[in-house]
Amino acid sequence: MQAETLLSLPDGLVITDFYFAEATLHLLIASVGPHALCPLCKSASAAQHSSYERTFRDVPCGNYAVQIHLTTRRFFCREGTCPRQIFTERFAHFILPRARISERFRQALRALSVVSAHEAAARLARLLHLPTSVTTVRRQLAALPLPVESQPTHIGIDDFAFRRGQTYGTVIVDLDSHHILDLLPDRTTATVEAWLRRHPQVRVISRDRAGEYAQAATRGAPQAVQVADRFHLLVNAGDCLERFIHRHLALLQEASAPSLPSAAPVSRAERHLQEQRATQRAQRYQTIQELTQQGHSQQDIAQILGIARGTVITYQRAATAPASVSRERVRAIDAYLPFLRAQWEAGQQNTHVLWEAICAQGFRCSSHYLRRYLAQWRTEPGQKGRPPKAPIATPTTLPQPQRRLSPRRLRWIGWKSPTDCTATEQAQLEACVQRCPDLLRIQQALLAFKDLLAQRDRSRLDRWLTEAEHSALPELMGFAGGIRRDYAAVAAALECPFSQGPVEGQVNRIKTVKRQLYGRAGLSVLKHHLLCQAA
Repeated sequence: MQAETLLSLPDGLVITDFYFAEATLHLLIASVGPHALCPLCKSASAAQHSSYERTFRDVPCGNYAVQIHLTTRRFFCREGTCPRQIFTERFAHFILPRARISERFRQALRALSVVSAHEAAARLARLLHLPTSVTTVRRQLAALPLPVESQPTHIGIDDFAFRRGQTYGTVIVDLDSHHILDLLPDRTTATVEAWLRRHPQVRVISRDRAGEYAQAATRGAPQAVQVADRFHLLVNAGDCLERFIHRHLALLQEASAPSLPSAAPVSRAERHLQEQRATQRAQRYQTIQELTQQGHSQQDIAQILGIARGTVITYQRAATAPASVSRERVRAIDAYLPFLRAQWEAGQQNTHVLWEAICAQGFRCSSHYLRRYLAQWRTEPGQKGRPPKAPIATPTTLPQPQRRLSPRRLRWIGWKSPTDCTATEQAQLEACVQRCPDLLRIQQALLAFKDLLAQRDRSRLDRWLTEAEHSALPELMGFAGGIRRDYAAVAAALECPFSQGPVEGQVNRIKTVKRQLYGRAGLSVLKHHLLCQAA
């Protein structure tokens, strides 16, 4: 086998010599074709004018990088009407004019640039004996032609974040092939509507409950059937339950408060700080309610008060000022505080003796932890000089402290089927229902809606909506009103097989690519990474 065939060189090129230098194989190649074609008039010419040497990189050979020194000829063009009198012979599928890398070298770089980050692609290329730079990899990716748009009939639309909470784009996915069709620079109604108008063949549009996409689909593709995503409907139902919980948060958390008393002393300074914070929360609650009534948006209120938007939402949903905005902390020692306080008051203040006593009851922390905690008790008035006494007899085991239910945890318990709840969850839920009977009503209504979606029972939707709209529960009525406004899409969700599953998968893929690119994933780069890789 000839070397030219082994190295897959084009016809008309022969190897005249080679040598090795610094882990690089240098190939001296000459063109021996009888003639060449003029790039303008395409006429053949055999009249050679001169020659010169071109140097460029090629794909590796074994463990050696390859550099080619190609002797390229110039020819006279004998076509009288051609404006070019002298031309250089071309090697269209091997090396482009003025290029410093061969076409197969270029294709290898582009393949690496599509599937990995620029820095990683450059490092991998060097390991594969394709010496290059990050700039070259980035340039090769940008030069890739985007695939020709297909003509999909079933699509899914969702948003993704360029910068979370700040800038968003739109991803459009083919629900048949599960491939990304396009990425749009924003999620406005006008942008999505314009894309849909350019694709009149679309017949089904799957989307979430966002109003912008619903409006864009109605205007841009009136011929298409809109399908609300079933998963997002379940999320909306869970949000409805959580809004109800926030409105009755103080009552429900009181029902689920820890049953064990805390013997930890509260100093005067700490009590004053708690009262001060309660006053601040009450003032903030009043301010947020006033700004809401004045028509300010949640984002505007957050900027005015210098707080997070999530805090604004929590205060807006609450019927009264929240008793606490932080999760209650349950310490490992809390269950043993009554016993420790009784021993302390009885005179037993030896840390090691107390530590051994509570370890026998299940305490798992070190004696140093207990010593640091008891240090605050030793500073209390009248605690010095008290003689030690024998420990008081106590049970061998102590009940573990129960955490106060957070709104998210209570939502999770209320969203589960009663048969799926543990005994503890059942007891917590029953305690909350006793304090707030409406919790059972809204839970049963939302579980009925959940079963309706699971069974895909279109016939029960109207009856459920009627009952929810007359429930006298503001959160449930608002949820039912939202479904009524989007009735056609929700009804289609119970009849059509399409969902947002492929779209959400592509959104996760976009997040992965953005992380790989370390914040350099603009719209153009994302398009080349995602669309070219699918092609």
